[in-house]
Amino acid sequence: MATATKELKFDFNPDIFNNVFWHLKAAFLNLAIRFIWVYGGSSASKTYSVVQLIIIRMLEARDENTMVLRKYAVDIKDSIYSDFKGIITSWGLDDYFICQQNYIVCKITGSYVRFRGLDDSEKIKGLANFKRVVLEEISQFDEQDLKQIRKRLRGRAGQQIIGIFNPVSEEHWIKTKVFDLETLTEQQTDIAGMWVNEKGNLVIMKTNYLDNKYIVGPNFVDQHTIDDFEKDKVNDYEYYRIYGLGDWGKIRTGGEFWKKFNASLHVNKVTWDKSLPIWLSCDENVNPYLPWQVWQLKGKHAQQIDEIFLEDPRNRVKDACLEFCKRYPLSEVSGLFVGGDRTSIKEDTKKEKGENYFTDIMKDLKDYRLRFSR
Repeated sequence: MATATKELKFDFNPDIFNNVFWHLKAAFLNLAIRFIWVYGGSSASKTYSVVQLIIIRMLEARDENTMVLRKYAVDIKDSIYSDFKGIITSWGLDDYFICQQNYIVCKITGSYVRFRGLDDSEKIKGLANFKRVVLEEISQFDEQDLKQIRKRLRGRAGQQIIGIFNPVSEEHWIKTKVFDLETLTEQQTDIAGMWVNEKGNLVIMKTNYLDNKYIVGPNFVDQHTIDDFEKDKVNDYEYYRIYGLGDWGKIRTGGEFWKKFNASLHVNKVTWDKSLPIWLSCDENVNPYLPWQVWQLKGKHAQQIDEIFLEDPRNRVKDACLEFCKRYPLSEVSGLFVGGDRTSIKEDTKKEKGENYFTDIMKDLKDYRLRFSR
């Protein structure tokens, strides 16, 4: 005798998802993608968006099993496990899930999530039944941990490894041994950044609090959090750059050009003083961008007020001059000094005699009251 079954349908308001969620969803459904990296600043909804998507996949299909790993088991209960339980409850789905210690299963499909701490890489076993492995705070993991997981997650089509982390040091193995070894193509995106490797089996997503609709709006404006980031931006810019914007941290080596530069002391909000001339420092480099700096002098105090960094295909003199004119209209500039690397006055066989990098700049900025300092 056939038994009639009632099909359940769940509709979710799209406003509850941040933009990174939709990019994650596309990656989850792409069988060619093996590695999904999600990194960036705090309050960026990195882990939260991954958890939202896993819960929905558990409701939608069987065998959507996920292993969640953290470096230390003690961190699981109050971090990502708490996110799973909180979202299930806030979405009114408690009747459809069983939440046990380190284990959550969907009653409808049987898909489940297990949570485990990582003591050492030799204990990473039994991953064949999992569709995905989520490595939360993977920056705490060793490179060997990832190698073992890659080898053990096998036996099914479309198995994926998701790494979630805040970038700390640009010398971390994730950057030097993973990201930097790939040929990456930047994608048009509505989050802080997204890249896909040449083979098409790896995607990197970068997001920060400015992408979070529940921090900066429109769903909710968390002014306390915004104010806190703004305070860091003014008082400790390096900290803000890493934990706010989600940029890679830099290790000071002692070989910096400005030996005593300290972002906490020397970075602040500045404005263009239109009563003073501008000093434009022009560098000839083109990769990764054409770098020009905009300075002003107040007595013996030199202050950088702006920078013009143009990436390919706009890393050319004419484009940089157009950008300068756009930011600093002729009628508002009280004189302009142009300088840079002295080697830029060298002769070039591709140019007419007497022409060089600076003469090209002079042509495009000829309407300003130019003075050259070499």
